[in-house]
Formats: sequence, C-alpha cells, structure tokens
Amino acid sequence: MASQFITAAAAKQLIGVNNIALLAPDEAVESGIDEARLSAVVEDVNSRIDSEISKRYDIPLPDEAIPGWLQTSASYLIFYQLAQTDSEVTELMSDRNNQALKDIRRIGSGEIKLKISDTDNTVNAGRTKQGRAFSVNDEGAGEAVNKRVFKRSLTAGMT
Repeated sequence: MASQFITAAAAKQLIGVNNIALLAPDEAVESGIDEARLSAVVEDVNSRIDSEISKRYDIPLPDEAIPGWLQTSASYLIFYQLAQTDSEVTELMSDRNNQALKDIRRIGSGEIKLKISDTDNTVNAGRTKQGRAFSVNDEGAGEAVNKRVFKRSLTAGMT
C-alpha cells in the first residue's frame, strides 16, 4: 500500500487552483482543471516518493512521520509535471522540482531522517549495533559474527 504524501485537494491548496488552471490543456473542463489528469499526476508523484523513501523506511509511513515540507516538495513535483510544454516551465519551477527530487533522494539515502524510530521503520540491513557493516566482536550481533567461514587453512592453494 502506497503512502499518501499529498492529495489532489492539498495540491490545489498549495499550488493554487488558478495556477493549475493555467497549465490545463485548452480542452479542459469548465473549472479549468482537468481533475483526471491532476489525480493521475498526484498518484505518480506519490509513487515516485514512495519508491525513493522505501529504500530507507517501511511503506506506508505513519501520517505523523510525513513532514509538511515533504508535502510542499510533492506539490513542486506535481506543478512541474502538469506543465504541458517546455515554454510553460519556468526556471523557478525547474529549480523547485530539482530541489524536491534531491531532498526526497536524501531521505532515501538516509541523509535526511524522518521522525520515525530506527527500530520501527528504518531498514538497517547488513549493519551491526554500532553501525559497522562487519565486526568480529560485536555485542548483540549474533553468534555467527565470530565464526569464520573462510580460513587460511581452508583456502590454501586457491587462486
């Protein structure tokens, strides 16, 4: 199940209905907003954020773990995707889109941490308690840590 980082209603509020209407195709509905297209872009953005954040956290995230700035970043991605042509994309839109993507990738890489307990949702595969990838004497890392699979005596003559 995917997380809901932003909804179409939140996108309308953050971006502004008039701004979304300006990017609507000429044949858009009377309100000036193509609701089906907006919903598809919102779903796409939520999926994109999910795929990056799932590198580090279990998805779906609890609502309290999703910071407000992440919803704002999602709105930048939506606004950028709604633009029909390169002439509609301003430098500011492009900069905000690129920064939002960087920030989301930084969550996935662990540079930016969300307010979630590491033991609950953070993927910590291949790491010991002290954060090292490998350790010979590491408390709580399990009995297999001290067992050597490859010994010099067993690997003699291998090249």
